[in-house]
Amino acid sequence: MSAEPPPVAVPAPAKPKPPAPPTAAQPPIAAPPIIPPPPAKQQPTQAVKLQIRDPNLRPTRPKSAAQKKRLAAAAAPRRSCCTCCCCLMWFVGIILILSVAVAAACGVMWILYRPQQPRFSVASLKLANLNLTGNLDTDAAGHLFTSGNLTVSARNPNSKITAFYDEVAMSVFSRSNVVIANSTFHPFVAAPGNSTVMRFVFRNSRTLDLESAKALRSDLAGRSEVGSRLELETKMGVKIGNWKTGKIGIMVTCSGVRVKVPTKASPGKPAAAADAAIADDGKCKVNLSIKVWGFTF
Repeated sequence: MSAEPPPVAVPAPAKPKPPAPPTAAQPPIAAPPIIPPPPAKQQPTQAVKLQIRDPNLRPTRPKSAAQKKRLAAAAAPRRSCCTCCCCLMWFVGIILILSVAVAAACGVMWILYRPQQPRFSVASLKLANLNLTGNLDTDAAGHLFTSGNLTVSARNPNSKITAFYDEVAMSVFSRSNVVIANSTFHPFVAAPGNSTVMRFVFRNSRTLDLESAKALRSDLAGRSEVGSRLELETKMGVKIGNWKTGKIGIMVTCSGVRVKVPTKASPGKPAAAADAAIADDGKCKVNLSIKVWGFTF
């Protein structure tokens, strides 16, 4: 038999040392506070909707992507139309406001200055020569030679407005609307309340077509005077104080002017010049020509 091992001595457990009593120099250490854990988040309760299906209704199918796209495209023009209507209303409103402002300014100007149109009248029209040559029985054209002078008075009836004119173009027409004479007058300024005498001297020679030559010959046949129409065309602007406007076109028409036809020369006797023209009323009509954005009013 084998010998038993000797018993092993087990050391006794060490006794814990009692804590040292606190001294006056070192205060006792307080235990750390216990932080409670945060409360757990509560899930919000969702209301349960109870849907009761009508057995008589057919179930609706979910809309596809193509259907949603078509619906969005159909709704887009409505928004576009609303935007266009708003823009149009704003534009019309701005135009109305500007129109009212311009009308108010024109009303104030009218009250302060009382603007009036210029007045034109024919003083005299003399024909020294009026000679139409050519064989009108054939297809050959006629030749017209005229010379003479024209005097027109232009009056500014305004007391506070100065008028200034560009070059004035003058034309004299026969009863059949054939040009007898034309000339020009230099630019001028009409002071308030003043009158300007325009004297046109013309000496014209031109070739007429067969139709115009026959019409003029018919106007002159067996008559000592011929009815005519006078036209003056120019551009006019006004100056009020230190403010100067732009120029607008004006057309002056003088109707009812009867011109004496000069007598033809005979052997040993020169041709006699015609007397001054006789006008029915001596006054002329003034038409303004205003251009706005390419349109003439």
